[in-house]
Amino acid sequence: TSDNSSTFYAQVMDSLGLTGKYDVLDIKLGKTSTTSGVLLPKYINPMFTETLKLYKAVFWYTDNDPSLDVAQSTIRSYTDAGGKILFSMLFPQIFETRGLNDFLPIDGVSSAPISVIPNNTLINATSDAVAAGFKSMQRDATGTVARVWTYNTNLLTTTNLYTLGMSNNPVIGFKRNDGNIVFIGLPLHRLNGNGNVKSFLQKVFFGEFGVTK
Repeated sequence: TSDNSSTFYAQVMDSLGLTGKYDVLDIKLGKTSTTSGVLLPKYINPMFTETLKLYKAVFWYTDNDPSLDVAQSTIRSYTDAGGKILFSMLFPQIFETRGLNDFLPIDGVSSAPISVIPNNTLINATSDAVAAGFKSMQRDATGTVARVWTYNTNLLTTTNLYTLGMSNNPVIGFKRNDGNIVFIGLPLHRLNGNGNVKSFLQKVFFGEFGVTK
């Protein structure tokens, strides 16, 4: 809410010709330390799961304290039913990483998060990603991107799409090979340093997910 993410994504979606063809649901609206967001139903599964199933594709973006319990309860059922989902997701400094396997096709995460992603860091498309039509992105020069985890993927079930242009080139983005999940462990609205976020979203929604205008 403090870095204009919602405005950024609305502008990009509209520029892709999707004006009036998407809905926005803030599942953390009104959330407190003891209560869930006011827009979430009392029973997440099946009620929120059935809500997701109304949509061919979902773009789920988060701050660094996402509603993991909601994702764990719903995503597998949604994708098993043919739903497509793009995650731009961050995680806390300390959390139970094993819970990610409930909805992400990973073998594990890095032993610790990267403290800060410097301005202008490259988000390099892998050779597989380039061959599929993805372009590299770049961290912009505003705000702070901190506490970023990287990922150990299983190449039998996933294709690595992006690595961080930092020491050892750790994996930061991947897709499930059935085409139902694309994940990037960074805030996309902070990766428009070279102007390629629109191209990325266009490739994911129209190319990978088959969304039509």
